[in-house]
Amino acid sequence: MRTAGTNLTVTTGAGTTVIGAYIGIGGRNFGTGALTITANGDVTATGAGSSGISVTNYGTNLSVTVGAGATVSGSADGINANNLGTGALAITVAATGTVSGTSGFGIRALGRPATVTVAAAPGRSPAATPASPRFRSAAARCLSTAA
Repeated sequence: MRTAGTNLTVTTGAGTTVIGAYIGIGGRNFGTGALTITANGDVTATGAGSSGISVTNYGTNLSVTVGAGATVSGSADGINANNLGTGALAITVAATGTVSGTSGFGIRALGRPATVTVAAAPGRSPAATPASPRFRSAAARCLSTAA
């Protein structure tokens, strides 16, 4: 999905399954507003080099949420999120949500010039905490860059 208008929002229902060859859920916002993706069900991309969720935002905020019990996976990255807009990039994984990438990263996030926040629900600690603007963790397989 893509828009050149204002906001772009994609939400899947609990218990649903989205399967794609290269991208499970893809979103591009070339407009002036926010891009919001909420996966309440499972999202899988099966092809070589694929991402479960792949999003790029040129507007304001970019938000990706993986709901309770949902699983997001790709053969490369689970989530590939790029915020090239003016707002913040936030990725939230619920306490019982799972994000995985087989050959790449569970979460690959780029926020420039925005800040990047990878958070977990209450009662669950993030698997990786950035020690610098660019970080990697074998446990979470996270990569982040800041301006």
